[in-house]
Amino acid sequence: MKNPDRKTVSRLEALPNIGRSMADDLRLIGIDHPKKLVGKDPFKLYDKLCKATGTRQDPCVLDVFMAAVHFMEKGDPLPWWSFTEERKKRLRWNGQQVKTDILLAKARKLRIKTDSHKINGDALTRAKDTGRL
Repeated sequence: MKNPDRKTVSRLEALPNIGRSMADDLRLIGIDHPKKLVGKDPFKLYDKLCKATGTRQDPCVLDVFMAAVHFMEKGDPLPWWSFTEERKKRLRWNGQQVKTDILLAKARKLRIKTDSHKINGDALTRAKDTGRL
């Protein structure tokens, strides 16, 4: 496990759990230096990446973000999967929102017209009834 000096690390790829692809994803959402991770909410970073790429990223990406922020905020260098259970617990308490987000993502993929702040219930019901969701 990589364990660079937090005070002097200057490359994202030097962080534990961060390779070239993940570093590129972080740069895409405005994180171009490890110190920019300090104080960030990994869930917001994940949402920002999903919006920037136009696709729902694998939830393990969120675990990696959690691990990177944890490390830069003076935590031990832990493998990303050490954060999976915490992610699941934090999402579980807000399970209804997660279900809503999944329905919205499916609706957008199927090009069902939805309001960005609420689900268009009639359109989703019709899509469900016709087997599209």
